[in-house]
Amino acid sequence: MLLVIIWVVIVAKLLFVLGMRPERTHRSWSELVRTHNEPVQRRERLLANIFALRRVIVGLLLIAAALLGLLLWQVWGMVAVVAVWLVGGIVVRNKSVHRFIQVKYTRLEPKLLDFVESVPLIGTLFRAEDWKPRDQKLESPEQLLHLVQSSGHVLSDEQQIIIRRGLDWHTT
Repeated sequence: MLLVIIWVVIVAKLLFVLGMRPERTHRSWSELVRTHNEPVQRRERLLANIFALRRVIVGLLLIAAALLGLLLWQVWGMVAVVAVWLVGGIVVRNKSVHRFIQVKYTRLEPKLLDFVESVPLIGTLFRAEDWKPRDQKLESPEQLLHLVQSSGHVLSDEQQIIIRRGLDWHTT
């Protein structure tokens, strides 16, 4: 009975880690630098390591659940773990489950950031991609126009008109 309880706890932790979805800021890197927002800069720099740590933990929890499931229920234990892993994505996308996990993750994130910062080997060994600041590069006047149109409250209506007129200046 104790092994079944341990298996359930491992599966619950697996679902929790699968549901952790750290989100990057919507502000550009240059905006973060301009406003001297160092805590968010630090967070953005370390998020790639958080994702790497998340992948490692999911793998370890899957192995532990699979081995324990195999010990408890033979092949059916393995089938149960695979089912949990496949269906887990659906479960953690449920709004109330996702909200619960995100609240818990938000409390846990400062400790995780401190941990991955103190153990940079995690990023070196397990990170799938190198971290680079996300600055949006404009490649055409149409892209700038789209950004202006979708700027919402960042630009006033008058500022948007001025930019649109500036883009049309050559035809005036």
